[in-house]
Amino acid sequence: WRPPLLRVIDTLEVEGFVPPAWQIDVDAFAAVARAGFRYTTTRDWLYPLPAGAPVHAPSLVYSTRSAWRRTLSRHWNLRRLRVLAAAPRVRVALHPPEAREPRVLDEWRRLLDALAARRESVLESAWLPPARPRAAGAENAE
Repeated sequence: WRPPLLRVIDTLEVEGFVPPAWQIDVDAFAAVARAGFRYTTTRDWLYPLPAGAPVHAPSLVYSTRSAWRRTLSRHWNLRRLRVLAAAPRVRVALHPPEAREPRVLDEWRRLLDALAARRESVLESAWLPPARPRAAGAENAE
């Protein structure tokens, strides 16, 4: 028996890796590519792997570690949403700790409603060039 959420997760194809706090260096890029991921991200960019052209994809995110961070995040996101109104893509980064904050969840709902009124929801991977098939034996080439 598996809990329902885990059964859903089992059906997802994981294509990207988001490093903690979007901190990534050249060696980590290479490791993520070797692990078979199609992309990785920073706060404002998607990087197709192994070496595709970066895709500008700014994100909205909350910091919930303290009341002042939650307040600042709310103002930051409202301003950022206005600045990004004409941007071709905007990502949202909802994290588990945010789900513990009813006010933050309400703010997320408002932000998502505002985005959904003018945009189509897609997976990040939809912004990437088509995946290239790996050559036979490529996984053993290293």
